[in-house]
Order: sequence, then C-alpha cells, then structure tokens
Amino acid sequence: MLYYAMQGIGLFGASALLFAYLQVSRKVLTTTSRHYQRLNLLGSSLLVVNTVYFEVYGPLILNVIWMLIAIKSLTSKN
Repeated sequence: MLYYAMQGIGLFGASALLFAYLQVSRKVLTTTSRHYQRLNLLGSSLLVVNTVYFEVYGPLILNVIWMLIAIKSLTSKN
C-alpha cells in the first residue's frame, strides 16, 4: 500500500511542476510570481519524498536544489 502512495506522491509532484511550467508557457503566471514558486516548492518537495523512498539519488539531488531555489525565491524581499 505504501508503494502505491509513494507512486501517487511522485505523480502529484511531477504534475505540480508541469502545471507550473504550463502556466508560465501560457503566460498565465510569471516566473517571479509567488504562485509559480509555490507550485515549484510543492512539486519538488513531493518528488524529494518519492525519490528518497525509492532510493533514486540523481533526481533527489535535482529536486532538493529545485526546492531550495523556490524557497529562496519565496523568502527574498523583492
């Protein structure tokens, strides 16, 4: 059961990242908008959980960095 929950978490995380990218591509959001950064943070965080569970370390490193960039963007004073 946990296996399927982790698969769902990974799929939801990937969907959040793809949705954020789609919204920027359609010019609904900008790359500096807080909503875009929140979607990036959500998606990358969920993918971190997924990749830790499945012990897939390449994407883990990528998503930790992606998550840190989103946190930095959300906490910077612009």
